[in-house]
Amino acid sequence: MTTPSTTEEQREAQEAEYGRYRANQAINIDGARAFNPGDPVPTSHVTRKVVTKDQVDDLSAKKG
Repeated sequence: MTTPSTTEEQREAQEAEYGRYRANQAINIDGARAFNPGDPVPTSHVTRKVVTKDQVDDLSAKKG
């Protein structure tokens, strides 16, 4: 990914990374609490399998 150069590009990049998944349970990574239920979870955590898909709700599936 290239570095966003405008404010709008930065906002879109953040929305893409943090706007798709929400934790549906407490998630620990390497023994430390990383996300509480309802917290946004970075898409990259899911795609890299740091967090499993059963630990998150996919909000894009709920959009009309």
